[in-house]
Amino acid sequence: MAAAFTRLRPAQAADFERNLQGLQDELQGLDARMQLLAQRHPGVTLLASHPVYQYLARRYRMTVRPLTWEPDVYPDSSSWQALQTLLQSQADNWMLWENEPLQQTRDRLAALGVQVVVFTPAMNRSSQGDFMELMLANVERLEAALDSGPGP
Repeated sequence: MAAAFTRLRPAQAADFERNLQGLQDELQGLDARMQLLAQRHPGVTLLASHPVYQYLARRYRMTVRPLTWEPDVYPDSSSWQALQTLLQSQADNWMLWENEPLQQTRDRLAALGVQVVVFTPAMNRSSQGDFMELMLANVERLEAALDSGPGP
């Protein structure tokens, strides 16, 4: 995009290059933090409310076991049974959510030893901040959860 903008507005080439470099530095900083987190927790397994976190699994050598749960809908009994099955096959009990789940869902997860970690994919424009602010908050929440140990 910087190259395309430069072609359209060559007089602003230095601004485009500076902004691109700033963005790359910020993204590399987030990546470095995630790399360190993955090194501190090798082979970590995370549950996920949706199958949208495969990029984390690939990039940071994590296992992500997705379910299909909505944050604003209390899961039905078959969903809870599927979770129970997953919990029997893993020791790490963190669950990624794209938004805050219902308190009732959060409470039942806590009773099962599962800690909720909101990690918004930031696929759409948000009123909660720009992409970098959201990603930084995601990384901070995941660091806090994993570094505190399993379970609520």
